[in-house]
Amino acid sequence: MKDFKVQGSNWYCIVQIDNTLIEKDKDMACEAATQAIEHYLNRDENKIIPINNESPALGPFVIAGEDTEAPKAQAIMFLTEKLLKNAGKHVLAKKIRAEIIRRYKQIKEE
Repeated sequence: MKDFKVQGSNWYCIVQIDNTLIEKDKDMACEAATQAIEHYLNRDENKIIPINNESPALGPFVIAGEDTEAPKAQAIMFLTEKLLKNAGKHVLAKKIRAEIIRRYKQIKEE
């Protein structure tokens, strides 16, 4: 088993992945990020840890990497939209994508 730290916009989650079932680190990180999104959607307060005492929220990206203190530890950034699709939440993925596009257009116009 490998522990992965998954961080959203203002929350994080530690997820254990069975490294005997998944070979590549990037695939394990994707699975960990998907499971963290599922914990978020299920409002699992034992797993989703808020950062800065803010209410956890979904942002455009999620970062996942092995939970280690190693100075050269690597993490992978995933689009939240893709993780939602991976979790079978296609309608929510579409809504997140539309909201992100709307916000970026708004910023561009300012």
